[in-house]
Amino acid sequence: MSSKILVDEIVGKTTGFASITNGLIGNSAIYGWNSTDTTSVSSNSITIANLSTTNYNSNGITAGANNRLIPTHAGKYFMIILAQASGTGSSAYTPATYIYKNGSSFSSRSGIRSYAGSSTLDFPAHMAIVSANGSSDYFQMAVWQNSGNTFSVNGGSVFMLRVGD
Repeated sequence: MSSKILVDEIVGKTTGFASITNGLIGNSAIYGWNSTDTTSVSSNSITIANLSTTNYNSNGITAGANNRLIPTHAGKYFMIILAQASGTGSSAYTPATYIYKNGSSFSSRSGIRSYAGSSTLDFPAHMAIVSANGSSDYFQMAVWQNSGNTFSVNGGSVFMLRVGD
């Protein structure tokens, strides 16, 4: 079995995330993306991840105050969240990632890490289909860990792509 990619038009050279997204899903795609900014994550405390204001790219999704992505078009969105942190963990602790909708947990994913000592903590990647009303709904990424120590988020991103009504 083989696959084909059909291209109707190739227009000028562009760079960055927007050009990749537009090349894959077209110029009318509704999407938003933002990278994480340094966030301190205490043990046993759900923490909203800080989003960078300098790496934001969007077409129909705005970056709002309080580390929010706000879709401006109603519909269903494919959302992916990724985060990593540095710190010192205990043996067999659990990190978790959360998609927050309107300030409350919408869905989450957790895992168990079995190593102790200073390390890079990769929080579990999480994705879900979320519905947005196009006006007041907003989304955030939150993280949690129970290592007994504080970790510092130093990488990751949030991505949303409108996939239907």
